[in-house]
Amino acid sequence: MIQSIEFRDLATFVGPHQLFGLNAINYLFGGNGTGKSTISKAIAEGDSTKCQITWAGNIPLERIVYNEDWIKANFSQTEELKGIFTLGEQEINLGNQIEEARERCDTLREDIATIKKNRDGDPANPTFEGEVQKQAALDGELTEECWTVKKKNEAKYKDAMRGSLQKAGFKNRAVLEVANNKCKTVDAVTLPERVKIVFGPKQDKLQEIARPCFAKLAGHEAAPILSKIVVGKKDVDVARMIQKLGNSDWVKQGVEFFKKNPEACPFCQQAAPASLKESLDAYFDQTFLADSELIRTLKANYSAHADAAKQELDLIEQGRHQHLNLAAFKQAKKALDVQVKTNLDRIQKKQEESSRVIALDAIKDATEAVLALIDAANGEIKRHNNMIDDRDTEQQKVETEVWKLMLDDGLSRAVEDYEKKKAAIDKAKKGMTERIAQKERDLRAAEIELAILEKKMTSVEPTVKEINMLLEVFGFRGFKLAMTTDKKSYKLIRANGESAKHTLSEGEKTFVTFLYFYHLLKGSRDGANVSAARIVVFDDPVSSLDSDVLHIVSSLIRELFVNVCAGMGALKQVFILTHNIAFHKEVSYFKKRHKGVPTSKITYWKVYKQNEQSSVLFSRTNPVKSHYEVLWAEIGRKNPHTICNTLRRILEQASKLLGGIELGNLEKKFSGGDLTACRTLLGWVHDGSHFSFDDMCMTVDNTTIDMYLNVFRDVFKHSGWEAHYEHMMAIEQVGEATKDELAEQEELANVE
Repeated sequence: MIQSIEFRDLATFVGPHQLFGLNAINYLFGGNGTGKSTISKAIAEGDSTKCQITWAGNIPLERIVYNEDWIKANFSQTEELKGIFTLGEQEINLGNQIEEARERCDTLREDIATIKKNRDGDPANPTFEGEVQKQAALDGELTEECWTVKKKNEAKYKDAMRGSLQKAGFKNRAVLEVANNKCKTVDAVTLPERVKIVFGPKQDKLQEIARPCFAKLAGHEAAPILSKIVVGKKDVDVARMIQKLGNSDWVKQGVEFFKKNPEACPFCQQAAPASLKESLDAYFDQTFLADSELIRTLKANYSAHADAAKQELDLIEQGRHQHLNLAAFKQAKKALDVQVKTNLDRIQKKQEESSRVIALDAIKDATEAVLALIDAANGEIKRHNNMIDDRDTEQQKVETEVWKLMLDDGLSRAVEDYEKKKAAIDKAKKGMTERIAQKERDLRAAEIELAILEKKMTSVEPTVKEINMLLEVFGFRGFKLAMTTDKKSYKLIRANGESAKHTLSEGEKTFVTFLYFYHLLKGSRDGANVSAARIVVFDDPVSSLDSDVLHIVSSLIRELFVNVCAGMGALKQVFILTHNIAFHKEVSYFKKRHKGVPTSKITYWKVYKQNEQSSVLFSRTNPVKSHYEVLWAEIGRKNPHTICNTLRRILEQASKLLGGIELGNLEKKFSGGDLTACRTLLGWVHDGSHFSFDDMCMTVDNTTIDMYLNVFRDVFKHSGWEAHYEHMMAIEQVGEATKDELAEQEELANVE
C-alpha cells in the first residue's frame, strides 16, 4: 500500500507537495485542470526524479490507473479487447486451495514487511526505531564523542587532522585508527612544534652547533711539572740558607732585584760580597731555569686554551639556537669557567712558588655537561632537518602520533564501546536479513504454487458473461461482448454480429470501458497473475455518463471498499479522483450495510489551482457536502444573525422530505405546553429569518438560542423524525478536528 507521495515541480505543482498518511480509500476532489491527472500519472509511472512514492514495508505493488491514457491504450487502438482471466467456476476444493495459497503469500509478504520494518524502520512512522535507526543513533553518539576529543585537541594539532575535519569523516578515521594505529609512545612536549614544522610552510634547514674541543685544555691537567719541586743546586754555599728558609721562590725573586743593583744585597741592603752573585747564579742553574720556563709555558698555554674555549662557548650562547636549552647551557658554562679560573690560579701559585706541588681540578664533568647540551640541541636540529628533507614521511609519522595521542585521550574507549554495541546490532540485522531471504524464497515458492493452481482454473469466459449480464441489466442492449476464436480476447458486436466498436456513443463507450477495467481489477491479462496484490486509481471515471449510469458506477466502486478495508483479496488500496460533485457524493456515501468501511480507513483531499499553480490540501472530513448538510453544520456555530433562517430552512426541507407536511402544519403534532413551545419556535424562526433583530427590544444570546434548539429537537422527536435528527447532528461530529488543527486547515484553505 502507498503510504505517502512526495512530488516537486511536477507540471503545475510548483515546489514541494505531499500526500501523507494515505489509507485504504483516498478521495481527491478538485475542478477540471487543477492537477488531478498529474497525480494519477505520477502514481502510474512510479518513482522518478520529481516524484517519490513510499510503500508500506518497502514493497511496491502493481498499479492499475483508470484515466484517459488507459482508455486510449485499451480501447481505441485495436479492434479486440485483451481477455481478462478470472477464476473460473470449477472445483470448490481447487478454489479453496487457491485461497489458502493466496493467504500464505499475503502472510509471507506481511512477515517480510514486518521484519524489514524492524530492520530498516518505518517511513510512515519516523519515531519507530529499527536496527538501522539504532545503528544511526549509535553512529551519532560516537560522532559526537569523537568530535569532543577533536575540538579539545584542534588548537594544537588541526593541521595533522587532514582529511578528517568533518564530523562523519573524523569518526570514521577514529574507528580505523583504533584498529590500525601501531604507535607506541608520543612525545607530547615536542609534538605541537613538529606539527607546525612538517605541516606548516616549508622551513629552511638549521646549521648544527659547532662542538667545542676541550682535549688540549684538559690535557694540561697531567703536566709533570705541576707535581715537580723545582729548586736550585744543593752544593752551593747559599743552598743551605735557601733550604732552611724553604722558599727558593722568594730568593729567586730577590735575585731579579740584585741584578738591577749588584752593589747591595737585595735582602739586607748591606754591601754584597763579591761571591754572592756567583753563589746565586750557581744555585739557580740551567735545570732550574728550564723547569721554571715549563711552568711559565704551562700557564700561558692553559690560559690561551681556556680563552679559546670561552670564545667558542660565548659564540654559542650569543647564537641563541632555538633547540639549545640556553638556561642550562649558561649554568654549565659558568661552572666550567669557575673550574678553569681555579686551575689558572693554581698554575699562578706554581709559577710563584716553583717548589710547591699542585694538582689541577679535572674539567671533564663540566665539559661533558656543556657538550651534552650541545649534542641534545644538535639532535633536535638533525630531526628538524630530517623532517624538512623527508617531509612526506615525517608528516605520516607525526600524524600517526597525533592520532595516538587522541586515542589515549578518549577515542579508544569511545570506539571500543561503540564496537561492542554495533556488534549486537549487526548480529540482529544479519539474523533479520537471513530471515527475510528465507521468507522471500518461501514467498517465491508460494507464488509459483499459486500460479500453478490458478492456471488450472482461469478463463476469460466468466468476464464475458458478467459484463454482458451487466449491460443487459442496465439497459445497454444494442451491443455485447463476444469471445474471439482463440478464446483469449473479446470483441464488441451488434445483434447481427457486426463490429460495434466504431459505432458506440460516448456514454456507451465510457460504460463498457469502465466495466472492462472493473473486471480487470478482479482478474488479470496474465492467467498466472490473477491474484497479484495491486492498487487502483480511478481518475474521473464518469465522463459522458448520465445520472443513472453514474449511480451504477459509484455503486460498483463502493462494492470494492469492504474487501479493501478488510485486507481481503488482491486489491489493497483505492484512489478516486474526480471533479464531478454528484459522482463524488455517490461514491463517498456509505449506508449501514457498509459498516466494513470505517472512517479511519478513509482520507480526503482537495486539489485546487491558484495563479496557475496547483496544490493539494488535506481535509479531515468529506469536503463535498449537500446544501442540506451545510445547513445542519451551521447549527453548531450558533450564529445569532443566521440561526433563525437556518432552523426555518431545515424545518421546511425536513417536513417535506420526511413527512410531506407543510411547515405551518407541524404544530398539529403537539398538544398542551409542547404546542405552545412549537408555536413559539415557529414564530421565532419566521420573525428572525425575515426581519433584523432590534437590539432595543430583544437580545439573541446563547441562552435564547439553546432554549429554542431544545424545542427544535422536540419538533423532530414528536414528529417521529428523531432518528433523522440524531443522524444529521452526528455527521458533523465525525472526524472533528482540534482547534489548532482547524486553524491550520483554515489557514491553508485561505490560500485556495
